Amino acid sequence: MRPICKVHKDHHFVVKGNFYSVPTKYIGEDISVRVELKTVSAYVDHNIIKTHARSYASSTWVTDDKDYSESALHYLNNNADKCLGVAEGIGEATQQVISRLVTVGSRIGLRKAQAILRLKDKYDSERLELACVRAVAYDNYAYKAIAKILEENLEQASITPSCSARTVSDVADSAYIRKPEEYSSDMEVNYV
Repeated sequence: MRPICKVHKDHHFVVKGNFYSVPTKYIGEDISVRVELKTVSAYVDHNIIKTHARSYASSTWVTDDKDYSESALHYLNNNADKCLGVAEGIGEATQQVISRLVTVGSRIGLRKAQAILRLKDKYDSERLELACVRAVAYDNYAYKAIAKILEENLEQASITPSCSARTVSDVADSAYIRKPEEYSSDMEVNYV
């Protein structure tokens, strides 16, 4: 009797601590698996759907790129280095935004970086760079903020932050950002 495994959303099933891929159409399905000395085979209704070379290491991902759809391959192929290269071609501010997102090291940051770079398809690279300059000035690296800047044509507007930025020396005198007098009320006694 073969063990039954579930195919996860990442196209992989787990056998003996390793991850093996199957085609997209089997995501969410229960499959049976046959583990041999040199191979791992996946079956659905007694029909073989995939065979991989067996890995004896631990936590190894054995993946066949042909198992992924075009959109998934596009995402996987646009890694952090490729995103940084595209951003560098657009401009310094775009590169700063993208490097900030991809240095987080998560796939979520990579997805956000890819989404921001796709904005150059809807708008042009010059406008994206100007929007990123504005986003950097306001220290807002969110996709939604950059998209809104482009939608509302704000990238051309002058950059004047609405609140005055505090410097480190302003805060160095106290552990609090606000002065102690700002916390007191008429009913309190100030010991200053």
